[in-house]
Amino acid sequence: MNLIYDRFPNPKNGLVLLAVVLMIGFTVERSYHLLFVEQDSSGTLFAVWTVCGVVLAAWLMRREIVYRDEAIQQLRQILDLIGEGFSMIDWRTTNYVEVNNAFCQLLGYQRHELIGRPSVLLNAPTSAKRLREFSRELGRKGTSQIELDYVRPNGTAVRLKISAALLRDPRGRPVRAISFVTDITNAWQAEQNAIAAKERIEAASRAKNRFLMSMSHELRTPLNAIIGFSDLLLNPKTEPQVAEKRIEYLSDIRSSGHTLLDLVGNVIDMARIEADEFDLLDQAVDLKDVAARIIRQMRPRASTKNIAIEFQAPEVLPELYGDLRSINRMIGNLLSNAIKFSGDGARVAVTLALEADKGLSVAISDTGPGIPPAAMATIFEPFSANPSDDIGKKEGSRLGLAVTKHLIEAHGGRIEIVSQPGQGTTATLYFPRERTALDDIA
Repeated sequence: MNLIYDRFPNPKNGLVLLAVVLMIGFTVERSYHLLFVEQDSSGTLFAVWTVCGVVLAAWLMRREIVYRDEAIQQLRQILDLIGEGFSMIDWRTTNYVEVNNAFCQLLGYQRHELIGRPSVLLNAPTSAKRLREFSRELGRKGTSQIELDYVRPNGTAVRLKISAALLRDPRGRPVRAISFVTDITNAWQAEQNAIAAKERIEAASRAKNRFLMSMSHELRTPLNAIIGFSDLLLNPKTEPQVAEKRIEYLSDIRSSGHTLLDLVGNVIDMARIEADEFDLLDQAVDLKDVAARIIRQMRPRASTKNIAIEFQAPEVLPELYGDLRSINRMIGNLLSNAIKFSGDGARVAVTLALEADKGLSVAISDTGPGIPPAAMATIFEPFSANPSDDIGKKEGSRLGLAVTKHLIEAHGGRIEIVSQPGQGTTATLYFPRERTALDDIA
């Protein structure tokens, strides 16, 4: 600032004016020229210049405020051009000092609803521990990042990535925290889908391995029986010894053949179900006749373990509209399991009933050892890992239960299994009222 200074009767007043102008001049970083002239004896010129100095100072201060407001407005315009959300908060109070339009849109607020209020991201549904770690790292390192889920006021949820930096005063004390916020919902969801897909592929690979191991065991057992007993019956050297047990061996061969037939049938049905190529062929089915026929087929197999099969059904029962082959498969699987997993001398019962809601039910119960509680959670999963106990080791592939569940649900019904270890198991098929021919009964 250039200054031409002449004599004043009261130099103190001139110094004050000089100080004010110097201060304002340096503040706005401009150079101003101030001329003091020698006043006359009346002091009129001095007073005029003093007033002019005050006016100049006020003008300079007003210009400084205008420059500041213009700078702030320009800064806001620049921040609004940024695609990411931007916010500045007071470090001590966590109140918003500045936000841009993108930030408001991300969070679902208007600007006036945020400025001067605490950060709404502190209420995001994430663990308090993660937020504390984020804050501590920001205070210690000056920068930090976090990903969190956020729910807007309208209820929509987004995944946000926050990158923050800390601003300090000349003494090194934190005063402001600025952050850039990005919506990563789509990218995060794609990543989660990729992870889930990978897990499904790995699960399918494990299931395939279990399938191969289980099928190897399931097929080998009946095949060994068929081949072994056939060799005994066909060997002339052993004919005298096996003559008395010929009927028993032939029964074992037939039972093993039925086991193989059931297994192959379940494998084929499961393959059709998983390929979404299983169609129901609905027809009127006499459930009593179907159940009685399956029981007759199963009795020889049950007799080898001295198991009695009881059959109970109402005298009058409406017909069931369903796929006959699937109904045969479901009842056959459950009855086969009851015989297979029950010990010698056990009792198996097949009960048909008309339910209170006019639907039909088929309950197959046994007095066997029951199912361990640990196995109930995965009872319908084919080839699932079995618990390490004697009962679990005999549970085989569980493919029959998995197929049965798919078939009953395809009929709009459900299957329930109730079991008490040491007391037995009851498996019940429920067919809905829509599949019952109620006109058949009075």
